[in-house]
Amino acid sequence: MLRLSKAKLKLFTALSQKKYRYEQQRFVIEGVKMVEEAISSNFLVEAIIVEDTKTSLLEAKAIPSDISLFSLPLAEFRQLSKLQHPEGICAIVAFPQADFLTAKPLSHLPEGKGFLLDGLQDPGNVGTILRTLDWFGASWIVCGPGTVDILNPKCLRASMGAIFRVHIQTLTDWASLHPTEMERIYLADMQGVDLREVNFSQDACILMGNEAKGVSSFWRAQPATHKIHIPGGGEAESLNAGIAAGILAWKLWYD
Repeated sequence: MLRLSKAKLKLFTALSQKKYRYEQQRFVIEGVKMVEEAISSNFLVEAIIVEDTKTSLLEAKAIPSDISLFSLPLAEFRQLSKLQHPEGICAIVAFPQADFLTAKPLSHLPEGKGFLLDGLQDPGNVGTILRTLDWFGASWIVCGPGTVDILNPKCLRASMGAIFRVHIQTLTDWASLHPTEMERIYLADMQGVDLREVNFSQDACILMGNEAKGVSSFWRAQPATHKIHIPGGGEAESLNAGIAAGILAWKLWYD
């Protein structure tokens, strides 16, 4: 196992910023679970870095020989880790292709059921939604303008490896969607139809808006879009976006 150089540490630490993630086309994941998920995925793991006292984390793990292994003293490992109490293991993962997560116009949505995110900005919420969709077997999610970067460290941690299984598409502008796609979309809205009364089509998908503002003006101007809401009997103003996504996903896939 090699000692990670100061130059490489600086390079890897910079990946906590979105600008450098996309320039270098790689990102950092952290924790035993995430590293195991990455190794078993079709993503390329370039390097694994462990803190000096945690080298035992690599024991009994089937690590491919082409992955470089590095160690760091705790003080330097904390520069790479974004956790208050780090597990002691990180990995550098390369983008699976050069245009990975590059925003593009999108005329048609992927086949089957899925979710669309419109301006969700809390990385914990977005990561939780991604993890929830993975649980229900979703194959895709579309992230619209204003949605937080999926590769944000907090989002990655909350996703618990779902990023390696759920296809993620980002798009530049909702207006690029073909008008016929609007028939598939069910918009989560407090003024919508009671979810208990909804019968989703086989290719339905759910759109969730910003945590505080709801959906963007583009979607508010779409009169033909189905609107649905989760009924409640308490006094809370709203549901957390991650919790709401779980309820909506269960209804979409299993009811």
